[in-house]
Amino acid sequence: MRFVVRFPLLLSVLFLLDWHTAYADTLLLTNGDTLTGVVVRLEKGKLTFRSAKSGVVTVKVGDIGSLTTDGVVVLELKDDRVFKAQLISAEAGQFTAKSAEVSAPFSLPLTEIQAINPGPQPDFVGSISAGLLRPPVAADDLVVEVLRHEPLVALLPVTHPLATQINLELTDLREEPFIGYPSSPPSSVYQAVTSACRQAGFSPQVRQEVAETSSLIALVAAGLGVALAPASVRHLRISGVTHRPLRGPAQATVPLAVAYQKGPVSPLVRGYLETTRAVLRSQKQPSPGPSFRPEEPFLPDSI
Repeated sequence: MRFVVRFPLLLSVLFLLDWHTAYADTLLLTNGDTLTGVVVRLEKGKLTFRSAKSGVVTVKVGDIGSLTTDGVVVLELKDDRVFKAQLISAEAGQFTAKSAEVSAPFSLPLTEIQAINPGPQPDFVGSISAGLLRPPVAADDLVVEVLRHEPLVALLPVTHPLATQINLELTDLREEPFIGYPSSPPSSVYQAVTSACRQAGFSPQVRQEVAETSSLIALVAAGLGVALAPASVRHLRISGVTHRPLRGPAQATVPLAVAYQKGPVSPLVRGYLETTRAVLRSQKQPSPGPSFRPEEPFLPDSI
């Protein structure tokens, strides 16, 4: 069972330290979007790509139209061969690469690549006793205790025409491209967003899916679309994006719960649970609306 621990109780910071960050790799998606940045890795059918404007983005291999690298990457093929090469061109799933280990450029089908810059295997072996997550969870061996419900808010680029409004109807976003959370497998926030939009009479036009909230906000800030997210995203201070509450008779919310294994609870886990309950229940429920200071009577330009 994998638990997701979220801000503010525990904030995990991932430093992607890569010696070739100065290079400008180019990723062209099948929908026509182009990203410039650095290939982090490709594993298990998904490419992780870091862009200065969009942050860290995860893309399915089937959504890659073209990929070229400005520097050398490590290629691991399905026949277990591993070598360093630069991807210099790509067309229809066929890559042209050059390597110091091969005398001339060579062609390489994307389907033959097992991994790019494969990462080390995790050292952690064991189980997790407790953690924070977004229900629902289908696990008979867990106790899932909902601690709060967060309203969804709309995330907009600060230059978006709707950013001048204090609050929005969900139908105001009907024609907008969306940045969304993963649909396969569907996350709880994805399900809440999809359900809310359908109740409003439309299906969101999802342009890009990302697993990390920080990446979702960065893509919105880059002007690639709008998004719906839990109101606690206001804690992530990324310039270029603003949040607006949604008005309407039925406000969409997403739950936040603590989960732990059934059976005897150790003193350490019991202490964690008591602290978690006390902190979350003592805090004021996240407000979906922007806050105003007397010296700043205008709408804030970022969350």
